[in-house]
Amino acid sequence: MTCGASKWSFTTKLIGQYTICIQLIVSLFEMGFEVQLHEILHRLPSHRQNLLFSATLPSAVAEFAKAGLTNPLLHRLDSEQKISEDLQLCFFDVKRDMKDASLLAILDGVLHIVPNQKEETTSNQAIIFVSTKHHVEYLTTLLSAAGYRTNHIYGSLDQVARQRQLAGFRAGQADLLIVTDVAARGIDIPVMDNVINYDFPTGVKSFIHRVGRTARAGRKGTAWSFITRDDLPYAIDLEAFLRIDFADEAANKYWSLPQAVIDKNLEQVGVLDEISPELPTLRSVMERGRSMFERSRPKASARAHKSAKERRSAVMPLHPAFATDAVDTLDTQRQAQSKLLATLSSFTPSETILEVGQRGRTGNAGLMAARRSVAAERNAKKQKTTQPAEVAQPVSDDTRQKYDVVSQNQFSHD
Repeated sequence: MTCGASKWSFTTKLIGQYTICIQLIVSLFEMGFEVQLHEILHRLPSHRQNLLFSATLPSAVAEFAKAGLTNPLLHRLDSEQKISEDLQLCFFDVKRDMKDASLLAILDGVLHIVPNQKEETTSNQAIIFVSTKHHVEYLTTLLSAAGYRTNHIYGSLDQVARQRQLAGFRAGQADLLIVTDVAARGIDIPVMDNVINYDFPTGVKSFIHRVGRTARAGRKGTAWSFITRDDLPYAIDLEAFLRIDFADEAANKYWSLPQAVIDKNLEQVGVLDEISPELPTLRSVMERGRSMFERSRPKASARAHKSAKERRSAVMPLHPAFATDAVDTLDTQRQAQSKLLATLSSFTPSETILEVGQRGRTGNAGLMAARRSVAAERNAKKQKTTQPAEVAQPVSDDTRQKYDVVSQNQFSHD
């Protein structure tokens, strides 16, 4: 019997003792089946063997094991490690409105998943995790318009459709599988090398469940995660849980994407909006769903928020996959543009808005010139007062008289 994403299997031994096996029990608790679990166990024969399997052990499951089981034994695997040694973690510093462009950059430049492939062609595959089903619908439409073969799974999808979508992905008929956290624990794909966190999970246990889809059975795997400004505190909490300093330069965990590639992909997203007129509407629905999700998600720790303020000004290195001559050339041009903009922003004009184009021919221009003279003498006075051997000189009578005359003329003119 199958219940949601969890599986129940019953086996009768020859001696008449029953064995009940519950896989992914945490999913059942999260979906609100705790009462039903107690009722089922209460109706089963008392002489039985209970086997419970879960990737994590929340307090509710621990209390259930103590109350409903007799002399339970706990076996933990890799309790100190928490994630596989074969799993590589990579985090990208992105802006929220550039996630789509960043995703296209990862798929093309890092994972080398080629769009517009034929049905029988096999290529690299990846699972993309998002926060809501509205994200699933939007990204499925976006990536399909971009030429990628996509399948999707979310919580409200019926079981037959889930199995069909998952079977197509396993058979290589799709390059990308877009799912939510509800479906994360029920996905079992033995060979999966890449997982992408389009939306960063709000809890460390959700992160472990997500990245646990890859680096399995001795295979290498990589989890790619987008981190926005608001996601950084949650990433810092994840560091504390895993006892890994992602910000350490030797760890090589945090990366950035070349702005030239992002700009190019932003233009592509704009073209896709014209090709698929439903994309802007789906994006608007997704943004509303994201706002509701962020209001309901738990907050990160106070320590994480404090550390995030110190890290937000850090500049992340460019990912090695984009260190090509073409990108370097574009980035050099981008750096030159940034330098020019910085020079323009730091430029201080010699005239105020009252003097532009007047060249001292009006009362306003004369007034501002006199004010600058007084300010210059006051600055000189302050500099002299810092030197004990010299006596500060007051503002000259000629300058003060000139300033007073110009001010009077200006006020009488007004």
